[in-house]
Amino acid sequence: MTVFWILALVMTAIAVMAVLWPLSRSRDPGEGVSDAGVYRAQLDELERDVERGLLSAGEAEAARIEAARRLLKAGSASAPLSERRPLARRLSASIALVLIPLMAFGLYALYGAAGMQDRPLAARLTAPVDGSDMPAMVARVERHLADNPEDGRGWEILAPIYVRMGRIDDAVTAYRATIRLNGATPDRYAALGEVLVMRGEGVISREAREAFEAAISLDPGHIKSRFYLASALTQEARYFEALEAWQEIARRSPPEAPWMQEVDRQIASLRTRIPTDAPVRDEAVAAATAPTDGAAPGPTASDVAAAAGMSEDERAAMVEGMVARLAARLEAAPDDIEGWERLINAYVVLGRPEDARTALERARSGLSGNQAALERLALLAERAGLAN
Repeated sequence: MTVFWILALVMTAIAVMAVLWPLSRSRDPGEGVSDAGVYRAQLDELERDVERGLLSAGEAEAARIEAARRLLKAGSASAPLSERRPLARRLSASIALVLIPLMAFGLYALYGAAGMQDRPLAARLTAPVDGSDMPAMVARVERHLADNPEDGRGWEILAPIYVRMGRIDDAVTAYRATIRLNGATPDRYAALGEVLVMRGEGVISREAREAFEAAISLDPGHIKSRFYLASALTQEARYFEALEAWQEIARRSPPEAPWMQEVDRQIASLRTRIPTDAPVRDEAVAAATAPTDGAAPGPTASDVAAAAGMSEDERAAMVEGMVARLAARLEAAPDDIEGWERLINAYVVLGRPEDARTALERARSGLSGNQAALERLALLAERAGLAN
């Protein structure tokens, strides 16, 4: 610390001298005297030139006036600067002598830190960070994980930072390590799926779908994962399955949810894409009418495959039979809200709006004491265009 202040004083003295030195200089009196002697000699020479007839009287007078002017100027300049402007010199020197040190030490008192040590990279990596030096923080955590690769907490901290930095491959690695070391949760699987979608530039790959499916297996109500899976079905042009997936999200979401605008847009778009005579329509209706309580299993994969080889009349009869069975089951169990939702959706997809409205009224009657179920029916009626 002492060395620092000595150096600061020396540098301040040098700065002050740099200002005072020019002010302390005065003109050499001999310089003015020498100039005056030259001009007097010129006047004497003019007199001799007139006597010898080398100059006319007018020319001599003009030269004499010019020489006299220069002689007067030289005489004025011969006075020392200290005699001509003493007050200005003293004022300038006083200001420089006082203000320069005061400004220097004042600024340092505000912004300086004489006791702060040098901080090379190695020291910064081991010192606490405040989050503003992101590269240093990442390098520090990476160094820690290189020595402790089983530290799940470190991987979990690093994963979202990699995403913000655009290091998507590293983020995928970090999220996988987080799941492996910290345990599987819906949010961790969903985060892994998201970065896999980023890596695919928006395409939901098989790997990403598996991550979202794993999240739903842990939490069937995980909306983010359902959202991505519904988007994957839409990307693959599996429109009937996509419609059911988006409708399932709508059923599980509160009306004021921020994602409902996009869900409604997807449902409306898919309804314009589904052809009314597509063979796969039967599979979609079968999925929509499949019960969820296990009382009456829906069609198996072999049933669907067999339906593909049927004629139009046979396939229509099969679909009608499934819808009728669901309707009959709901007569016996009118408190099954999901069953009513599937039946109403099936009628809508089949293009039978009157039957859908009839089923809606029956559902309201059977669920009259269940306010939450009635609200779901009202929302379904609005989205399906059945509201009065």
